[in-house]
Amino acid sequence: MILVLLGCGSGALPPDIAAPASPEPAAGPVVVLAGGGSEGEVDDPNAWSALLYPSLWRAGDVNGDGLVRVVILSVADESDWLPGYFVALGAGEAENLRVATRERAEADETAEVIRSADALFIKGGDQGEYYDRYRGTALSDAVAQLVAVGGGVGGTSAGAMSLGGWVLAGGMDLTTTDVLEDACTPYLEDQSDGGSGLHDDFLGLIPEVLVDTHFTQRARLGRLAGALARLEDEAGASVLGVGIEEETGLIVQEVDGDLVATVVGV
Repeated sequence: MILVLLGCGSGALPPDIAAPASPEPAAGPVVVLAGGGSEGEVDDPNAWSALLYPSLWRAGDVNGDGLVRVVILSVADESDWLPGYFVALGAGEAENLRVATRERAEADETAEVIRSADALFIKGGDQGEYYDRYRGTALSDAVAQLVAVGGGVGGTSAGAMSLGGWVLAGGMDLTTTDVLEDACTPYLEDQSDGGSGLHDDFLGLIPEVLVDTHFTQRARLGRLAGALARLEDEAGASVLGVGIEEETGLIVQEVDGDLVATVVGV
């Protein structure tokens, strides 16, 4: 099944991802997925990003240090714009964390930066790089610990794609055209070992879900459908595909055993 998120509100979702009964925020860890695209202006309180991103830290000071702090994770060097934007939206403090190697991802000091945060946001880029460099490291363990204490975790573009129970992270530049030309395209394989490029052993914050982003803008319906078909054929997995438009996001929380999802965006 494929669910395409096109705009504001709450839709009719599968049983395990139910529409919220009210707009009131629920207790517990939150996962925030952004479909990519440019954030709004700093002084625009009605921009899609201004409506979406504060949900990331709405649990407040979960580690009890008196400050609501957000860590922004990426492989590449980043500017100070996004940390400044998060502070303008209400975070007490925000900082960039560049982790470009597995060695760095295994470092105790890297894990401690994440454990000492109240929320984590993963930037865009290449989810294949995130998978190869972060999977099974102290960094990924620290993310799980952050969630366990009620902290928020989110991401945009490749960062959002990294948070599903399944992730398309084979390092291939896969497009819808590749799938339409060949349903068994090798682009759905992992370029590092030739196995499947669809993995269920990464961060896994939304079980049985595969996320894709920039959905209409990069014509990704075919590639998401192909990925789901490959999962069903090769792994016998019944997975929900979630395609998120640019400048659109999804807020997911568990409430009474169900995943409750709210769509925010244009």
